[in-house]
Amino acid sequence: MEISDKMVVVPARTLPGPTVSYANNKSMQPGPSWNLRDTRFASAGDMGNWSAFIVEDPRYPIDRNQAKAGIDGFQNSCRQSGLRVTPCNMNLCDAVKINFDDIMRDSKQMEAAGMAIQKKFDKFAASNVNIVLVILDLVRSEDTGRGRPKPKQLKAFGPLYAVVKYAGDVKCGVATVCCQWERFRDGGPQYWANVALKFNFKLGGTNHLVSTDQLGFLKNGKTMLVRIFNLFQASICFRLAFVELGADMT
Repeated sequence: MEISDKMVVVPARTLPGPTVSYANNKSMQPGPSWNLRDTRFASAGDMGNWSAFIVEDPRYPIDRNQAKAGIDGFQNSCRQSGLRVTPCNMNLCDAVKINFDDIMRDSKQMEAAGMAIQKKFDKFAASNVNIVLVILDLVRSEDTGRGRPKPKQLKAFGPLYAVVKYAGDVKCGVATVCCQWERFRDGGPQYWANVALKFNFKLGGTNHLVSTDQLGFLKNGKTMLVRIFNLFQASICFRLAFVELGADMT
């Protein structure tokens, strides 16, 4: 047996990306960064009666003035994207307050958190709210000692995200779009426009179009598309390479 000292070579090729079109025949060929700022959707939906609320830890309260500024900026991005926007039906002070550490230690605390979120969506359903922006404060920036602070997702994110989706989309029939407070606060128009894209899709709009001459056999409508990410990141320290198959669930 001989062991080669050369790395494995995997043959690959880069496929040309399609050109997507938006309103007014504006076209774009997305690259590594897909910036939807100042872009209008091909067909925009109507936000109708919509609302928002915050899920926060009472030990780290979100600044309400910053939250209001973020909501206002998001609404402006929705209008610029073509969505028909009515003022947000919300009370920013009426946040759901949860101790994120306690719910991971105590199942009763987790159950109480779920009931609090469920009551929130019961009120939305009773008020005929059709879509809700849920702002989750579940990311903390930590200093790695290597320059820029790195955002770290709290362990409570997974369970609380699942509770929000089950309470809103499944039990109450109220569509939800979740975002992280840190990104929502600092992302600006580019981030808000990407959140607006998710709103438009859930409201029955069409974000962009791809002409049939670029689709090949896909235009027959009998093929399922699966997104593939290679999340390998080269660095001085070895990191495990893996591939993620899935879809963007927000």
